[in-house]
Amino acid sequence: MSKILIVEDEAAIRRVLKKIISEENDTYQVEEAEDGLEGIELIKNNDYDLVLCDIKMPKMDGVEVLEKAKKIKPETPIVMISGHGELDTAVNTMRLGAFDYISKPPDLNRLLNTVRNALDRKVLVVEWAGFIPGVLLLGHGMIIAAYMIHECAHNTVFTVNRHNNQLAGWLGWICGSCYGTVEDIRTKHFRHHVENDDVVWFDYEGFFKKHPLVYRITIFLEWCFIPAHCILMHTIMVFSAFIIPQRRNQLPRNVGVILVRFTLLAALAWAAPVAFVGYLIAYMLMIIVLRFVDGLEHDYPYRTNLYTDEVSEHKGDLAWEQEHTFSPILSWRYEWVNWLILNFGYHNAHHAKPTTPWF
Repeated sequence: MSKILIVEDEAAIRRVLKKIISEENDTYQVEEAEDGLEGIELIKNNDYDLVLCDIKMPKMDGVEVLEKAKKIKPETPIVMISGHGELDTAVNTMRLGAFDYISKPPDLNRLLNTVRNALDRKVLVVEWAGFIPGVLLLGHGMIIAAYMIHECAHNTVFTVNRHNNQLAGWLGWICGSCYGTVEDIRTKHFRHHVENDDVVWFDYEGFFKKHPLVYRITIFLEWCFIPAHCILMHTIMVFSAFIIPQRRNQLPRNVGVILVRFTLLAALAWAAPVAFVGYLIAYMLMIIVLRFVDGLEHDYPYRTNLYTDEVSEHKGDLAWEQEHTFSPILSWRYEWVNWLILNFGYHNAHHAKPTTPWF
């Protein structure tokens, strides 16, 4: 239901405007004010989706109403009603923040089109006012979930390992790592610490050499700040049991997770397309932040020895580990800024004592 206020000192014009607007849509709730002072009081005490305001009125004219209303409820669109000889004033009100103006006597089509457009704009403003903070909060929630999984992998959250595994499994549904198992994440990460290497299965450099077109597209998307490289790796993670032979035994679980998550995402896209787009943007924000931080923490080589017996030449070399580990601190001056990523920037300290909690 849209709530509309008509501020007009001429009772006959108020009645005509109210009749036209009410008959256009029975969900419009139309209220009246007979002068500017009454109009301002109603605007103070109510949330209107639209205000129609006459310019020339006793006690307080429409321009003053517009200026005061914009201070009280800046998001509310205000359409000015101008009489003969008031065109210059009406145009000036547009500079002061009026959405539009209509002339007396009102043209039916112009009046209704202006009302519809103003109400659509109010909805858009309200949606965006909530959309951007919502996306940022969701993206940051995913980032925290991802770093908390890292904490759980090191058993720094609970004293019982099983509880750390359970929490990491639940958090995986938030940040999207649930397609694989927590034990896979833990094993791979521990080898990273012990062998001082990035231990992987997928040879992405070899892949790009074999598929130069994919490489060029990836580079182009990266220049557009779209994390195409990470999206490729996340796609492999989603379908890991189909792609990685050593994970074939996880196929039933992998299929189940895909069906559940894809069904939920499809339902969200159908029921609330804007929310679905917001989720995708939040997911991209998470990937961008994680890889920005992670990409600065090591200059380790990568080895495709996740499922082989090959051992890194730097295994156990603590001096080499520290030489090739870096700490991208977000802020030295304000310690709380680093809490936004659970102090993950203190990476040399983490590698020196991995079992130390983030706090």
